[in-house]
Amino acid sequence: MSRDIKDLTPRMQEKIINFEASLAKAGLGHFKKSCTYRSQQEQNALWKQGRSSLIDVNIARAAVNLAPITEKQNKKVTWRAQSIHTDREAVDYFILKDGKYCEDLKVDIDQDNIPDWHEFGVIAESCGLEWGGRWKNNPDYPHVQWRDVNIRGEAVVVDHIERQRHGKHHCRGDAMKMKPSLKKIYDANIADFGHLDPDQVMGLTIYAEARGEIRAGRIAVGTVILERVDHRPWDGDNIIDVCLWPYQFSCFLPGDPNRDMLRRAAEHWATYYAQSRSMQECYDLARGLIDGAIPRDPDLAAAHCCQYLTTAAKANVKWWKKMNFVKKIGAHEFYAD
Repeated sequence: MSRDIKDLTPRMQEKIINFEASLAKAGLGHFKKSCTYRSQQEQNALWKQGRSSLIDVNIARAAVNLAPITEKQNKKVTWRAQSIHTDREAVDYFILKDGKYCEDLKVDIDQDNIPDWHEFGVIAESCGLEWGGRWKNNPDYPHVQWRDVNIRGEAVVVDHIERQRHGKHHCRGDAMKMKPSLKKIYDANIADFGHLDPDQVMGLTIYAEARGEIRAGRIAVGTVILERVDHRPWDGDNIIDVCLWPYQFSCFLPGDPNRDMLRRAAEHWATYYAQSRSMQECYDLARGLIDGAIPRDPDLAAAHCCQYLTTAAKANVKWWKKMNFVKKIGAHEFYAD
């Protein structure tokens, strides 16, 4: 793992230089970098902590030249199997107090009656960075990243991305009002997959539905998911609900042969991700589609296409007869209202 600012992307270097200058100006020069870039292999080793046996953790750490840890230290230190650190667009910090690492989140070294970590976050946000301390689930105070601009340098509408990523569950009405049979499916899906990030859930959905398709077919499935988020509110206003709601994507239904595989992948994400090139590709497509770095299928987006099925399945359903055919890619036919 690196602490060198030169290992960040040029645009992130510029942001961090400005950010650290602002910290120093505010009397907060005691914040020091602990990590800029880390490889996916290093991220995998960190992900194992608190999730695997001490032996497995230390084997993974040794493989990337990290020192072994003790049983007491074998606790979760990261909440994502994929990190923006591997994209060279995130930095972690720590507070150096009296020459030692300080773990106190309420420490106020500059004695202005405001916790230093709070000031750190406000300044980070003022510099155009996302602060991990704002995250509702598993806040990460030392972490800053920049993800509101895509890889082509074009602005992405942040509130749109945030709505896709962090929309609340039960957006089609209180789940408690569902029929017991539907609620059982929904609750099971949330229990098995609700801990994942939206881009992971979307990546799993693309993988299950279209891993045998060419890239265009996978993008098409991802486009349908996002079109449902944007234009079919009864499916949910966020990716997790759209994917996990009963009878929306068959791969999350009980008895579907894909579901057990997806559950195991969700439980052991780092392992499955590292071993499956196809899953890596589907996850990367999902993240790119969400952030705008990868454009949606233009035909499906123009038609706000929200439905598809395989050609083989047409004989078993009739809903497609009342809809407008948009296009066919591989084994899938896409329809719009």
